[in-house]
Amino acid sequence: MIIDYRFVILVITLSFLISGAAYCNDEQTNADNDSLYIHPEVMDAHRGWEKAVAYPGLALYSPIKYSVLGFGKAVGWVDDTKIIDQVVDFLNSDDGRRGVIPTYNVRTGSGAKFYQKGLFGVSNDRNILELTATAGLHTEQLFMLEYDNFLSTNNSLNFNLGAQFQKLTSESFFGLGPNSIDANEWGYGVEEVNVDLEISGSPKLLDNTVLNLGYESTFPSEDVESEIPDLYSETDGFFRPQEKQNMMYVMLSRNILVQNRLGNPTRGTIYSIRASLYGDVGNPIHNDRPRPSPTASSTGDSIQEAGKFAWYELDLQQLISLKYDRVLAIRVAGEARRPLNDSYIPFYYLSELGNSESIRGFKRGRFRDRDKLLATFEYRYPVWRNWNERGMDLVLFADTGQVSNNIFKEAQISNFKTEVGFGYLTWHVKGLVSTLYVANWEDGWRIS
Repeated sequence: MIIDYRFVILVITLSFLISGAAYCNDEQTNADNDSLYIHPEVMDAHRGWEKAVAYPGLALYSPIKYSVLGFGKAVGWVDDTKIIDQVVDFLNSDDGRRGVIPTYNVRTGSGAKFYQKGLFGVSNDRNILELTATAGLHTEQLFMLEYDNFLSTNNSLNFNLGAQFQKLTSESFFGLGPNSIDANEWGYGVEEVNVDLEISGSPKLLDNTVLNLGYESTFPSEDVESEIPDLYSETDGFFRPQEKQNMMYVMLSRNILVQNRLGNPTRGTIYSIRASLYGDVGNPIHNDRPRPSPTASSTGDSIQEAGKFAWYELDLQQLISLKYDRVLAIRVAGEARRPLNDSYIPFYYLSELGNSESIRGFKRGRFRDRDKLLATFEYRYPVWRNWNERGMDLVLFADTGQVSNNIFKEAQISNFKTEVGFGYLTWHVKGLVSTLYVANWEDGWRIS
């Protein structure tokens, strides 16, 4: 057989080329898996002047870098120690006698409530200690202690004790009466401390009747303006705030609360009738802060009596269940305050219309006077549910009301202020968690 030497040379050459390509490909694959094989030495990215230029950026970046690293280590520590699970297990007992639930206050925002039933070994589940803390977007604060049924007398009377501190930083005063205007707004802040003893009748005696005895101290917060506007310095019925106002009160009320559930009731009746007497304790009015009065003489004499007044309230609410968890809510309420003898009513104790608990399209305290009438209408329907344990409802509403020096003599249809809007209610099975309302009136749109 004759073999062409040129053919042999071609076969050998192709074999070397193919084996070489395979070897290079294998080496490249290994390099991809381990970059150090190709670059065994990492070169410094910055040299000389480049380092000097990079230092400011590195200095700005370092807090972010170490914050992220620290946060990562903290998350890892929390996950390893299971500390959150341990705290949750401690605060929430399996038998339901101890727990933490979200809560909401229309004036001070959202927060949490801790409760303990049968404190100090008491087996009665009506013996409940509650600690509540909430905070708002404008540094509003509420800290409250409630101890229900800490004492009972042979199942005839129950005694409840309460104490709270409340800080309100977004209060406003626009003047007195139904015709006050938005341009006259005076902003102020106030802090309140309250201690209250409540005596209620048991189901066998004076059911739903409650007597409250309390002490309340009110004083301007650091956010209050130092000078009252000249517009209000001669306003009849207005008394400028003192450094501190101490009030004692006695209150008698009858309350009925009948509803099918707490968080988002679909049917029920709620009404409250209340009468109170308030008296100023140890705060004589200084002569340099007179209160003009319609009973003052023409020579300029002014009343110097301490603040003593009666306060009457009526609040009726009806929840009507419609199909598919839709609810129609109707509320009618009224308040009246009457000074005793020739004393004054501090302006922060006057009836008011404004914000979530009355007319939602108004700023808080948009209208103030001794008396008020209020009516609200709501249509609620569900937008989200989680096994009926928590959820969110959309609310369409209309509010109307008016203030007056004497609602029985001076009420007029033309003085009613009406607005419409919508909002959302977020709720838990044991109570309301938060609200958000958007409403429109002649002052403009408002979110509360």
